[in-house]
Amino acid sequence: MMMTTLTLVQERNETNADFSLRSFVGSMLDSEIQSLEDGLRRTQERIRDFETQYDLATEDFLARYHQNQIDETLETIEWVGESRMEQHLLKKLHNLRGIRVVD
Repeated sequence: MMMTTLTLVQERNETNADFSLRSFVGSMLDSEIQSLEDGLRRTQERIRDFETQYDLATEDFLARYHQNQIDETLETIEWVGESRMEQHLLKKLHNLRGIRVVD
């Protein structure tokens, strides 16, 4: 496993003496993860709506779509887009959850 290390240096003075860079970075990561999870939840709800509407699993839909067995409509393009967005969000979440803030 390859690991990347990032070092952040905080200059200390009277105006930021009570500011914790570690807490700040951890909080920002938590906030971004929460935002991605919210987006993923909305995307997955939309995908479930398509699956219910068409009575077809997304994997089956995509296979048929890529074999030109499904007409390209605004809805089918949106379904493909939601599927791609789900994969993108899952990858970002996986990457962010792998970040550790250490002393």
